[in-house]
Amino acid sequence: MFFPAKVSQRVFCCLTLFVALWLELEHTAAQSLQVNEQNIDDILKGNDLVLLLFFSDHCPFSRMFAPIFDEAAQKLKAMYPEPGRLILGSVNCSGENELENQFDIGKYPTVKIVRHGIVARTEYRGQRSVDGLILLVYKELQDSVQEVQSMDELNFINDHKYLIVGYFEHKDLADYAVYRRAAKQVPDTCRPYGIFGQASMHLRKTGRSKIIIQRKNVEDREDYYSEYNGRITNFTELLEWINEECEVLVRELTFENAEEITEEGLPLVILFHDVSDKKSVLDFEKVIATELDDELDKVIFLTADADEFRHPLLHMGVERRSGPIIAADSFVHMFLFSNYEHLHVKGKLKTFVNDLISGELHRAYHLVEISAYETETEESNEATEISFHQEALPESASTLTPMSITKSPQKLPPESKFKALLPSKHRYTARDEL
Repeated sequence: MFFPAKVSQRVFCCLTLFVALWLELEHTAAQSLQVNEQNIDDILKGNDLVLLLFFSDHCPFSRMFAPIFDEAAQKLKAMYPEPGRLILGSVNCSGENELENQFDIGKYPTVKIVRHGIVARTEYRGQRSVDGLILLVYKELQDSVQEVQSMDELNFINDHKYLIVGYFEHKDLADYAVYRRAAKQVPDTCRPYGIFGQASMHLRKTGRSKIIIQRKNVEDREDYYSEYNGRITNFTELLEWINEECEVLVRELTFENAEEITEEGLPLVILFHDVSDKKSVLDFEKVIATELDDELDKVIFLTADADEFRHPLLHMGVERRSGPIIAADSFVHMFLFSNYEHLHVKGKLKTFVNDLISGELHRAYHLVEISAYETETEESNEATEISFHQEALPESASTLTPMSITKSPQKLPPESKFKALLPSKHRYTARDEL
């Protein structure tokens, strides 16, 4: 059939408009919910789990990630359609500065995790893919409370973590519903369990629900036991108690949490040890608990697998060997604690840490560097070893044993290795760059 040119042109225009509208509707359906100051409170309070993408129009990584986040939102909405279960929302920081400040956003894109209205301590730093986001949601929506049949089962758990154990008559109680919500918020140092019915009767002597936190004796570590005496249905009070009881002085450093830890911006004091060596970890914790309470908010104390983190050790000139090693990273230089055995000498580790905090280790490094340069100028082309007075480097630290260095640059404190684990410029745009 033949149509006049004008009719054909009109049909073509209509079809073009229809396709454009269809594509626009398809794109809109795929978008995550746009979050702003007006709807943020209702969204956070009204959903079990909320993922918030903070992005900037001026950030190239945000522009790449936004459509992936939107696609994940569409697929997850189909997987979890029930109201109040899950929301994926986007915050455009180009126009939402108040929310940006409220959530302490320092880089783009950032994905915050909010569970039952409470912002998680950790943010999503995994793979920027639809599958990665779906896996995150799947794990987040799993029940955090692991059911066991008796206390005997807990005795076989070979874990240094604190155990939170709730004893309930059955799972339909309001007490248990609050305990489950609180279990979603617990730090990694605690692991929640539940015992129900007859198996919990002899532990619920009053017939009421009961929650305890305990840690088994591990390698001479004293047993720890604490019982919650408040109302279990008081979610805020229960969570405060759990967080206080599960607080640790020394965290374990892994490649999974390294970016998060380094982003805190505090100097690191790290015990590198063999994974089978539990005693050095306990000794390290004990000294920090008894001598370094005043320094806890100024540095981050960590333990690390010496095999996994062997590269920083090699960077400091330490070959793989038996025995634990303590080192500090100021994000400018790395410094070795003079001798691990000095950990057992009262005040030695404290002096080392305070020299790190005050910058004395850094200043002493530059004194050594200047002294080495001046000596090299006077004695050019000679391979003479240069010895320094004790005041050149603090007694608490060393770059070589004995306290001397050669003209080789690697004998001086090396540059920071852990600053490379800070959020990458190939993955994020810093807020202050825009």
